[in-house]
Amino acid sequence: MPLNPKAGELILFTSTSKDNDAGDFIASYAWDFNNDGISDSNSNTAKYSYANPGTYPIKHIVKDSHNAETSITKNVVVTAKLDIKDFSCFKNTVENRPQSCSVNVTANGKPVEDAD
Repeated sequence: MPLNPKAGELILFTSTSKDNDAGDFIASYAWDFNNDGISDSNSNTAKYSYANPGTYPIKHIVKDSHNAETSITKNVVVTAKLDIKDFSCFKNTVENRPQSCSVNVTANGKPVEDAD
């Protein structure tokens, strides 16, 4: 499971599924990222991004060479992507005086205090 994914970022998912039965192997993979019951990827690795922060169920299904199927569903928590839009400091010409600084931080295009 990816660590600390952010909204809008491409997230890499990698299957670690194994078949321990003698002579069997994983024959197919399926990933459902949007909880619609339709496979969004059929590879052992998949990439997906979520536009908004939230908790999303990820379903991973594997079938072995004898068509035995197993699945697991886990939640991924996607957080807001923080963007620093403006960081400016103005030097004070008087020695030993603090600088005046301002920082504008946004999450998903909104100021942080207004972000979802």
